Order: sequence, then C-alpha cells, then structure tokens
Amino acid sequence: MAMAKRKRTIVVALLLGVIAFITIHLQGADKDLIESTIREEWHVRDMQHIELVDDTKAVAFFETADGVEREVYMEKSWFRWTSRIDYTFEPAKKNYPFFLSFFGSPYHEEGDMNMVLVRVFDQDISTIQLEHGDAVLTELEILTKGSDQERFALVRSDNDAMFKADFIAYNSDGEVVYTNSPPQ
Repeated sequence: MAMAKRKRTIVVALLLGVIAFITIHLQGADKDLIESTIREEWHVRDMQHIELVDDTKAVAFFETADGVEREVYMEKSWFRWTSRIDYTFEPAKKNYPFFLSFFGSPYHEEGDMNMVLVRVFDQDISTIQLEHGDAVLTELEILTKGSDQERFALVRSDNDAMFKADFIAYNSDGEVVYTNSPPQ
C-alpha cells in the first residue's frame, strides 16, 4: 500500500515537472510566435517591441511597410496567439512630453478592467505617477521599445479613479517635468 502511494507521488511530481518545463520552454518561444502571427497579418517593416503582460497577454509595437506605427494586443489560447485589437499611432502626437491612450481591456474575462497606454517622448522623464487627490494610485514602470528614444508604460486597473487622476512626470532628480490633468 505504501509502495503504491509512493509511486503515485513520484508520477505526480514527474508530471508537474514536465508541465513546468513545457510552460517555461513555451514562454521563451512566445515572442517568436507573436512576431510570426503579426507578420502573417501585416506587412511589417520594423518590429519594435513585444511586451508579455502575463502568460496569456501581450502587446506588440511595430511599423508597417507603409510607415504606420501600430500596437496590437494579443492573447494566447492554448498554443496560439491571436490579435484581439490593434491601434495606429499618429506621429504628430510625438510633440508632447507623453501621450495617453485610454481604453477598455481587450482581453477575455477582463470586462471590468481599463487600460492606459502612456507613450513617453521626453527623455528627461524618468518616472510617472498617477495621483488622485493626495493619494498616489501607482507609479508607472517606463519600458523601452524600439530605439532608446521610444518608451512606454501600460497600466491595467479596475479602479476608475485613474480617469480622474493627474499623470505627473518626474525627472531623475524628482522634479516635476510635466503634468497632465483631466478636464474639470
């Protein structure tokens, strides 16, 4: 009886090990799968960046052959990545220190989630905080895409206060560089 229980434990441990190995191996290949899916759908000139939001969600930034900058939100179902929604970006907006895009989460089972994509163009900006009243809702992690000149942050939240928040950009010395406040 003890021998059967021990064998079962070993089999379960091996099965969990195999599942963990496959999961880790597939995560390494996810960016390649995302890129090939995007290249099948669009004529890509420059793949700028693929950010894995989590194991089943990603956003990819690229430029098409006709010079249009796109962002595509991807979701994984089993072993395939599919496009959920895509947006274009107008280069004229690069005149701002940073630019905000608000939208509902395109991902399945995230109907209550809102998203903000922050495109950061001012190289003096080192951090951005979302502040509402006296409370700091979050500090954004600014990531690099494409060249070092192109940076972004992605916020996912079910807190509607972010629509009323001030987006305050700070330089590396902690000084305010720019503030984007919602209309009153």
